[in-house]
Amino acid sequence: MLHCGIQKGVDVSVISTPERDIVLSPEQLANAPDEVRNWLRSVCGEDERLDRSFVFEHNGVQSSGDGLAICSPLEIKTLLHILSDDFLACQVLFELGCEYHNPSTGEHRAHVIPLTDFLHHTDAHNIFEILRCLDTINGALQGVRRDPYATIYRPDGMGGFRVDHRTQRAIYQIWKRLLRLTASRRGSAAAA
Repeated sequence: MLHCGIQKGVDVSVISTPERDIVLSPEQLANAPDEVRNWLRSVCGEDERLDRSFVFEHNGVQSSGDGLAICSPLEIKTLLHILSDDFLACQVLFELGCEYHNPSTGEHRAHVIPLTDFLHHTDAHNIFEILRCLDTINGALQGVRRDPYATIYRPDGMGGFRVDHRTQRAIYQIWKRLLRLTASRRGSAAAA
């Protein structure tokens, strides 16, 4: 039986077997062939802490140990530009990150986005429109990253969608910036 973990205070990952420990640096993980990274995901996938802690970087883009894209704000802006002719897909993209901020407590948190949130917070009329938008978003991300396996979300098996918390934060930051920009433009128009 294998056990995977992260050594506290040290920038390495440790995979323990009954015979020995395997210690990997972030550089080794990043430079590992896809087959090795997939093997690590399969071996360590049961440990959610490790899954979220692994960050794979390849060709300047990052993904989490569970295979979710870790999008930068620049990637989110690029996705919005690509999706600019699909208003519903843009709404769905923002829904993937806009609830990152808990309005009642003010704290930032990652969470699974329930399907019902998409139906209540976007103009989507049914699940098929939402799934089409999610596929469109993933297709755009795959094009941006030149990676046919890149994905911004994963179904959680219970009617929700998981997004890496760093991607949620990037989406949320872009959303807040757009809201501030819109508010300042309204203020300028009212003053004129």
